[in-house]
Amino acid sequence: MSVGAFACWLLLFAITYEYLPALRYAWGFRLLRYHPDWAAWGLTGIALLFTTDEARRGAIAGARRLASLAGAVPARARDPLLFALVLAGLWAIHERALLGNSYLLFRVIHQPTDRLFPETGGAWVLRTSYEAVQALGLRPVLSIQLVHCAAGAATVLFVVRAARLALPEGRPAGLVAALVFAGGLGVALAGRFETHVLAIAASAAGLWLALRFARGQTGLAPAALASGLAAWLEPLCLLALPGLLLLPRLCGRRLPASAALAVLPVGLYAVYLLVANPTDLPFAQVLGQGLLASHQLVRGWGGGASVGTDVVFLSLPQLKYLVNALFVLAPAALPLLVGLLARGGRRAFAAPEVSFVALTAAGLAIGSLLRRPVWGPFDWDLFAVTALWLAFLAAVLLARVEAPAIRSQVVAGLVGLQLCFVAVPLAALGREARVDAGPLHPERFDARLFRRGEKPPKELRRWL
Repeated sequence: MSVGAFACWLLLFAITYEYLPALRYAWGFRLLRYHPDWAAWGLTGIALLFTTDEARRGAIAGARRLASLAGAVPARARDPLLFALVLAGLWAIHERALLGNSYLLFRVIHQPTDRLFPETGGAWVLRTSYEAVQALGLRPVLSIQLVHCAAGAATVLFVVRAARLALPEGRPAGLVAALVFAGGLGVALAGRFETHVLAIAASAAGLWLALRFARGQTGLAPAALASGLAAWLEPLCLLALPGLLLLPRLCGRRLPASAALAVLPVGLYAVYLLVANPTDLPFAQVLGQGLLASHQLVRGWGGGASVGTDVVFLSLPQLKYLVNALFVLAPAALPLLVGLLARGGRRAFAAPEVSFVALTAAGLAIGSLLRRPVWGPFDWDLFAVTALWLAFLAAVLLARVEAPAIRSQVVAGLVGLQLCFVAVPLAALGREARVDAGPLHPERFDARLFRRGEKPPKELRRWL
């Protein structure tokens, strides 16, 4: 176990500190380099400690102590207490500075204009919330960040509840949450001025409610409605709906009529868009951009060369972005999934709950391949919903392994490495980077990235 952990640390060390020239511009693996040397080397040293058996055993003992303290809390108070603690933690690390496309989004919303029309549901909610808070005389950015932190705390609570339903009796649900949120996903919930946080929360609620249906504790209507809200807020979540529709069959039941609630939020929003449509916009454009974000799809094969973030389907720039973004969001998800599937094969999907999560994650992964990362590295959280489902699937598969000692050791090592190489330096970026080490530095953002047919600035080109 220690040899494997050290090999992971050594690879991350080599990429971060440019000992592998071929991976010098892997922007997602260089988060430590944006900070002073003493901080970067300090976190690198702490990560090295997690490759030792003694440090992992100490972390496991501490986690068990926390679990025993939580067990002493009355059952009714546990979830509210978890929500309050996570909310406080997220608020403590929330972004103090609006960086990159977050600042651009703030500028567009702050200036009264109709150029956001047609907009996706998430953008509509963000703009409407901003206007409402501003009318109340409150500080709009801080108020919205606080709401987003609350949505993030609810997301963690939903994932913990979903893990309790997806695991056999007696397996630790906290293990799943620790693995899922130890990377950039946890930071993505920490009050970013973006449109993704509410969609992540709605998708996590849909996950929990769908697993309640699988356990026979409720009907499909709540899960369908939550999934529909997620699809309205984030068009990518539309590709999560097939997994929900197949869930009754996986559980040996018939598809109830209440599944139609999944399209209700999107349908109502479509009506709203058409009613509010300026006369100079065709209906096809309104529905395509408002519901499917068709202006953000990757290019198909053929045609001219790809420029900037106008990536071609399955091209090297697109794959580079996806690998880096997934590493930032959920570093352990893909390697863990590959390893566990190689170990368990089809047996891993024997439970209908696991099959449902896998089908939904597959649909979201397909959507991630089709959607264009308009802002390139600055859009590192664009596919956070996909990363959430992939990380949850990997964590659940690990928690179902019949070897408690191995489970605990793997989780302790992976959580430690993720925190040191990704979560902590990424959270610190929210207070502005001190070192210019790549595209995520505040001065590297350029609004020309999204324009088709235009070359990106020279200093950004190598990172794309």
